[in-house]
Amino acid sequence: MPRRYEENLKLTKNINFASLDAETNSGEKFENVTLKRLFPINSIHDYISVISPEGKELFIVKSMAGFEENSLKIAEEFLESFYMIPKILKVYGKKDKFGRLNIDVLTDIGDRTIEIANRQTDIKVREDGRVLFRDINDNRYEVEDLSRLDRRSLAILDSDL
Repeated sequence: MPRRYEENLKLTKNINFASLDAETNSGEKFENVTLKRLFPINSIHDYISVISPEGKELFIVKSMAGFEENSLKIAEEFLESFYMIPKILKVYGKKDKFGRLNIDVLTDIGDRTIEIANRQTDIKVREDGRVLFRDINDNRYEVEDLSRLDRRSLAILDSDL
């Protein structure tokens, strides 16, 4: 079955905000849907999959650019809660432990230890200056701009980037 695409949605929050109600431009209504980014790293406002309560994709919204202000705010809040990626602000230190790299960091949500299983696949330096980390539990962390880290943090990370 070919994928279905919609241009715009009107979204409303459900009481517990665990799901949303959606209405298409044609007036078709869907209850208790969730949203998922098809490209959560590269394209956070484009290609949003709308998922039924049963876990099946109903359709894709190519871009949230046309959403009315309230629906855009609801979509962004919902997706942000689902795709929270802590931002690394400072690196305290690192050490190898049983073949894994442990990096002690300060993030925008507090101190964390990131345990990396494979430096080659779990640390990605992007062309735009971002650095993405994936820990052994598949949690993501991000340095938004490598050039904005302090010198000590850069020195600690240097050999692993």
